[in-house]
Parts: sequence; structure tokens; C-alpha cells
Amino acid sequence: MNKTANFQLTQWEKTDRIMMEDFNRDNAAIDAALKGNADGVAALQTAMASCGNCRITISNYKGTGTLGEAHPTSLTFAEPPLLVFILGPESGFMARGRAMNAFQSSSNATPTTIWSADQKTVSWYTPYDAQYQLNTKDAVYQVLCFYQA
Repeated sequence: MNKTANFQLTQWEKTDRIMMEDFNRDNAAIDAALKGNADGVAALQTAMASCGNCRITISNYKGTGTLGEAHPTSLTFAEPPLLVFILGPESGFMARGRAMNAFQSSSNATPTTIWSADQKTVSWYTPYDAQYQLNTKDAVYQVLCFYQA
């Protein structure tokens, strides 16, 4: 009789005498292999659950050219985000955490950031220049947003 390559299970030939011990040994090997696979899948699921996965969305908006406290730039999200990146042709902006501290690459032009009570809308402004408010007229800004999964 022959054996399989991976688990050495019995491969019967027409002339072989079939024995109960061979069947029992093969069934035990199959059972052990299936159990090993099941344990591996369970361990992988446990590891994945503790990875802190998040959902990510990408969107964009077009600048209007307005600036200042009377004309803040605003974005509204489907739910409170954990982290938001806004990238434009001249500058970028990041807001993080539930308190949503913000900073910009040009620290002396960091905009004032205001979040709505439900944390779904962020507005920001600066008196310096529409570029620092990420609102240059007709410029396209990319928004990368991370949400808790």
C-alpha cells in the first residue's frame, strides 16, 4: 500500500488487504490535522480582534477663497472621527482625538479649530490667508478620515 505525501494516509491498491487499524490511524491523523487548522484559525481571529482596526474614508472638497472667524471652513462626518488629515496644494492640517487638537505645517498659522457638540462637524479658521485655512479658491483638498471600527 502507498501513503499520501502530506499526512501519510493510507492509499489503497486493489490487491491490498484492508485493515481496521489502518482506517483508525488515518482517521486519527485527519482529526488531528483538522483540529490543528481550527486552533490556528481561532488564534488568528483572536489576534485580529486585538489589532485595533479602524475604518478609513477618503473624500475631497474645493476651496472657496474665504477666510477668518466669520467664514470658517467646515466638514461634517457621518460619525465622530478619531483622526483627520486634510492635504492641499500649499498646506496640510491634522486633527486628532476626541478633544481634536489641530496643527498645521506652518505653526504660526495654525488655525483655530472648533468641533460641534456631537463631534461630527469640525470648523476651522485663521485670519492670515486662505491657504492657511485650507480654503484657497478652487484648490482641491483631500480628506483622509479614520473612524473607530
